[in-house]
Amino acid sequence: MRITVDRKRDRIYPDSKRVITRFFDHKEIKAKSIIQKILDMSEIEAESSLNMVLREFAKRHRNITKIFHMNFTKAIHYVNELAGSHEKISHTKRLLIGSFFTMEYFH
Repeated sequence: MRITVDRKRDRIYPDSKRVITRFFDHKEIKAKSIIQKILDMSEIEAESSLNMVLREFAKRHRNITKIFHMNFTKAIHYVNELAGSHEKISHTKRLLIGSFFTMEYFH
């Protein structure tokens, strides 16, 4: 069965002023897998990845690093299980982990 699609020229784009972030709670196995991959990264890889994420999120959020840090602290129990202590982890990797526990939605 064929369906004919008639595309229009008009486009609707999201308003970046109406984007909200919230903590994204992964299932335990997924959360630990994400964190372990970040812990296994070199500092250069982590820095490069974080810079890409910051470039994307900074367009829509004023203080995204503060949000990433807050979300890192919400996932800190997984980090402590895997790394022994979150205090050993660099600031870059903390923010990167926080970014993986951050989701956006438009309201």
